[in-house]
Amino acid sequence: MLSSFILTVIFTSLVCCTAGGVVEELHHIRSKRGLADYGNWCGAETTGKGLPCCTCDNTVDECRKCLKPKDSLDETCLRHDMCLCDKPPVGLVHMCYCEKQVYDAVGQDHICCEYGKWWQYFEKKHCLAYRKSMQLLFKAIPCWCDKKKELVLNFSKC
Repeated sequence: MLSSFILTVIFTSLVCCTAGGVVEELHHIRSKRGLADYGNWCGAETTGKGLPCCTCDNTVDECRKCLKPKDSLDETCLRHDMCLCDKPPVGLVHMCYCEKQVYDAVGQDHICCEYGKWWQYFEKKHCLAYRKSMQLLFKAIPCWCDKKKELVLNFSKC
């Protein structure tokens, strides 16, 4: 009994010592979890952007390799997060084209379709529910309209 405990401690220590950055990345990802989060990229503070391998200087492909999206919906959030590297002249809002881009993307038929097996029923329901909440949110969120050079109620007003 004691020897299995000691082996577990040694194994855990080895994994932690050799995994280094992986453990830090996992902590970074998991530390921001909440009911409003989905996957690795969706949610107010859930993003891989800011990790050493994914900054505004990186491409979407590089960030995808850095932190793999969970599914097609999470991929949409990754693309939105990278679009947010374009900053409006006023704080606390995003560019309208980023909001429209994510709204249009989550409306596409292929979003959440990777969950077609019967044992993925709850995963698909979770994906579809989060997708619907994103559609409602991004349709109503204020944003900066670059064409008008002003803050608007939502991207459709731009």
